[in-house]
Amino acid sequence: MHDLATLDLEKSQDKQSPDADCITSCYKDSLAVLNKYPGYLLDNSWEKATVAVSFDGASVMMGKFGGVAKKVQDLVKAVGGHCFAVHAVAHVSQLCNGDAFKQVDFYEDWRATTQMVYVEYNGSGKKRFGLEVIANELDATLLKFTSSHGIRWAAAQERTIKAVLVDLPTVVVDLE
Repeated sequence: MHDLATLDLEKSQDKQSPDADCITSCYKDSLAVLNKYPGYLLDNSWEKATVAVSFDGASVMMGKFGGVAKKVQDLVKAVGGHCFAVHAVAHVSQLCNGDAFKQVDFYEDWRATTQMVYVEYNGSGKKRFGLEVIANELDATLLKFTSSHGIRWAAAQERTIKAVLVDLPTVVVDLE
């Protein structure tokens, strides 16, 4: 991780949304800072030092003709280098994970139920406090519920499952 940079929408084509021009400009400006440190990069050039980039599969990022990956590859090529663009492996893995979950008959019901529990207790400090009081009376440990909507990284799914399993007895008592 090098930087968390703000996108300058003035550098986008419509001056309103983060398109490939805007995002590429942000990367270019952010990485140019590294050129200031002699010996840190090959020939003090981020373009010459870049051999690969990895983004999610959105067309703005990986578009074959005008995506950020193509624009970065062109910048690298302009200085005589070669840059590979790779669809982010962790992102592809998570998309596969999401597809696999869709094959489990009860997954959508489970996800909807865990989302309702999350909304019930994380949306109200009073209800969360009541749950903590019950957990103390039961001498139980509570984990923090997390949202289960949309595609989540496998680690987040695991946290959700653990929280539901650990907190379920306390939630049942509270609901009774």
